[in-house]
Amino acid sequence: MPRTTLPSRDYAAFMRAAAPFRKVKVGEWNLQVIAPFDFSAAFDHKYMRQVGLGELRNGGQLALGAQTFYGESYCRDLVALLHARLARDERYLIRLAEEVNSRITEFKAEYGRLLRQVTPETTPAELAAIVHELQERLRLLLATFAYFGEPTLETVVKQRLDEWIASNLSMDAELLTKLPEVLAPESTTELQEDQLAALEIAAKLGELLSQGVPASEALASQEIAGGIDAHATKYAWLGTYCYAGHDYPREHFTESIAAEAETARRKLELRKSEAARRAALRRRIIAESARPEETELLVRAIQDLAHARMARIEAVNEYSSRFNALVKPAFCKFTSCPPESFNSLTLAEMSAVLEGTAKLDETTLEERAKCFAAFYWEGTGFVLGGEDARKAARKLAGEESHSSNAITGVKTNGGKARGPARVILGGETPKEFTAGDILVTTMTEPNLVVFMKKAAAIVTDQGGLLCHAAIVSRELGKPCVTGTRIATKAIKNGDLIEVDADNGKITILERAAN
Repeated sequence: MPRTTLPSRDYAAFMRAAAPFRKVKVGEWNLQVIAPFDFSAAFDHKYMRQVGLGELRNGGQLALGAQTFYGESYCRDLVALLHARLARDERYLIRLAEEVNSRITEFKAEYGRLLRQVTPETTPAELAAIVHELQERLRLLLATFAYFGEPTLETVVKQRLDEWIASNLSMDAELLTKLPEVLAPESTTELQEDQLAALEIAAKLGELLSQGVPASEALASQEIAGGIDAHATKYAWLGTYCYAGHDYPREHFTESIAAEAETARRKLELRKSEAARRAALRRRIIAESARPEETELLVRAIQDLAHARMARIEAVNEYSSRFNALVKPAFCKFTSCPPESFNSLTLAEMSAVLEGTAKLDETTLEERAKCFAAFYWEGTGFVLGGEDARKAARKLAGEESHSSNAITGVKTNGGKARGPARVILGGETPKEFTAGDILVTTMTEPNLVVFMKKAAAIVTDQGGLLCHAAIVSRELGKPCVTGTRIATKAIKNGDLIEVDADNGKITILERAAN
């Protein structure tokens, strides 16, 4: 196995390399480690070439905690490349989604095969080889994320939609405004399958309760308890987000299923009727458009890409859960690494430590766990932790003022709502969230779905028409505005805000007293 080159920790070199990213427009970011270096390193030309982006000149990738940024020249060239491919093949976006889904399937099979090799008898050398191969498989999948970075594929999709709207202005105006509703994927993601399966169990629980069976007895029955056990085993990983967080315990599913018991049957029926309504609306929009065949291709492409975007994140999260369960205890046993520091290591560093070519630096890991920044460009990587990472983030983001009471973003699901803002930064789990609050966050994650269900509306710093928040908001029928860039900076907890998702606008009506 070749000797692993570890990323540099030089602050000055980091700032020189990341200089083109100055004044990046970001919201309030979570600077704690999330899948640290490999997200950036996946943009090495070696991996980009394998996912069909070899002709692009990579300007590097910057990661500030949970948020990633791409060079302007790279984004511009990728948008041009995607338009050129679409000009040659009108089904290109659909084929791209199929390619991403194929890589997801391959990744799941490969990481499953590799992790099954981790046993109590595995030696340090064998674990190093497994981690090294996992790194290669993971980075190849992560390279496909390049297509979904902002502002690349989102830009192309938005331009296509704008062109479609311009050529269909003669369509009924009310029908035209309902276009976002028909863009939700028809095929379900694992998160949606989890929600549907949980409602099925909750509906059965509700039937027992309606028959007068005590709640404790109903929950302990073979049908319900067995259903919850199987469900918790299958979907526990949803509590993990890119190495961060923890698998959900059985109690999490028991509580959520019990809370839905009375309304589950009605919600299942509503889901079916909503799916039928959206399907009928989709057929009508296609039929009444100026060019039905082109409209059908565009709608399907957006649906397939949105599903692929969700599926790739879910694949990484499920992998992260199993990686933490199997590799972490083995690595910590061999190296005396504190379990709380494990996810502050890159995969390359893990391999090197296991091979004996590098040593653990607990101070560095502690610093990274507090704050994290990374940059990668063509074979050269930089990882900063602690105050250096925080200082780099402040300098790169600039000292912008976000005092305006008017914020704009991408209208991803229509509707209006007014209520108190609840700001949740990446990786946080709020202690309080009241039905009717408006969720304001950097980007939604699977562990935020429980709050998305309660929210009157959803607002994010990042994302666009294809992101997690857009897909889930359409599923839940919640007003949603994504890609504001500054919402978590401009809006504070308790501010009374109004979300006009029909026009992509958020207005701060009244500032919270504190």
